[in-house]
Amino acid sequence: MKKSTSPKRHLFLTKNFILMLVMLVVIIMAVSAWFTVNKTVTAGDMTVKAASSEIMVAECIKRYDSNGDVSADGPGVFQSDPLTFSGFVFTKDCTGDGETLILPQFNVSNDTESMRTGKGKDVNLNLTADDAKSNLDAEKYARQNPNKEPIEFQYYKIEFYVRSKDRDVELTGNSRLVTTTEAAGHTLSTITFSKDGVDYNKKSAYGNFNVDGLAGAIRVSLIGEPCSSVTQNWAPNSEGSNAGTLNRGSVDSTRLVPEKQILWYPRPDIYLHIDPREKNITDWELHTAAGTVPENQLTAEESAITHVNSYYKPSGSGVELVDNDTDTKTKISSGTYQQSSGVSVASLGNSVSISNYVDDGSQNLQPVQLVVNGDDITKKQSYYVTKYTMNVWIEGTDTEARRAMDGGAFDIILELK
Repeated sequence: MKKSTSPKRHLFLTKNFILMLVMLVVIIMAVSAWFTVNKTVTAGDMTVKAASSEIMVAECIKRYDSNGDVSADGPGVFQSDPLTFSGFVFTKDCTGDGETLILPQFNVSNDTESMRTGKGKDVNLNLTADDAKSNLDAEKYARQNPNKEPIEFQYYKIEFYVRSKDRDVELTGNSRLVTTTEAAGHTLSTITFSKDGVDYNKKSAYGNFNVDGLAGAIRVSLIGEPCSSVTQNWAPNSEGSNAGTLNRGSVDSTRLVPEKQILWYPRPDIYLHIDPREKNITDWELHTAAGTVPENQLTAEESAITHVNSYYKPSGSGVELVDNDTDTKTKISSGTYQQSSGVSVASLGNSVSISNYVDDGSQNLQPVQLVVNGDDITKKQSYYVTKYTMNVWIEGTDTEARRAMDGGAFDIILELK
């Protein structure tokens, strides 16, 4: 005779099933996020400008095929004026060497104590990482899946072209990352201020410090693709017999293999101090090299920590921590830039070549003939042309990348010569 299950046992099994489902959801959420919870960090402007009359910059123009893939990619009108990109909002972070960016997985059981002491999530080195997605990945997904929900991305790719009369292009020492607070003429010791009629309150929920300190966790890399050919067709217009307009629909280029040119840590002068003995997560402190009082000044010990670049990278069937990146293409800001407002900010310091290639393909890296400008489309000159992709992300291994930084904002200025 078959025995029936008692109501109490039914209730017991149901409760256990619900608990298992809750645990499953918690585990999935824990391993699908990086070091932080959701945040909102804004990059107001990413500006690329020439510090030399020998260099000009242009937007990247693309066309797409019926599958949503890029069918043509080339430079728009080259200009001496700065090229500015806007509208960037970060809600996630990731990690990597500037060329390969990833999302590791975590030891869920260790997360609570690690997060409480500000160490971030405990990375499981034995599990493979997921590839981090960029805004361009999200845009491609939207083109190919117009009726589906957009996908989440962790970092930004900004593409542009550079033409130069000289084969070597450098990032000048004045290249810098400036927070909203510093752009308004204040140091990061200031929490509330007004600018152009707008009142700002930059206080973090995790301590009496400015959330723009997130700048300390920002990383920037440049990937170069030298062009072996460039197509720019100009059509005459009514302004004059030789004046013309670029036909954007016919722009294209042929490029060599992309190579990382620089991984830049722009703000090593910022450190989020978290006392591991302190269990109260609302008493964190922001220490900076420009701290106005001893309590918020970067110590020598902290400076030694911030002037080392760290990240995770894929390794075998898991990941490994690079706790002191010594790659020759990794640069940590070592200079100071005096702004017109009187506030000094960290800058790259020394000029860095961004046209060094392992296999430079000398036979292909030849100058191409391009119209100088639209004033006279019959006038052409020879230029070296390179497509650059600037990757910008919040490096999850940094203390400043912790959940304390919701609301941070900054601008990036790259100067080329």
